[in-house]
Amino acid sequence: MRGAQMVAAATFLNLQAYMLAAVFYVVTVIALQLLSSLIEIRVLAKHRSSD
Repeated sequence: MRGAQMVAAATFLNLQAYMLAAVFYVVTVIALQLLSSLIEIRVLAKHRSSD
């Protein structure tokens, strides 16, 4: 977010800078959510197979 503030201050492109930061945030959150889902599936599969 600080990087977006620096770009916005230097270029006066506030909306574009914050939208780009928002896109990076959303992509990162989706990637982490998918990764955690895959880990959860593996853990549950190992737990079920050991019972």
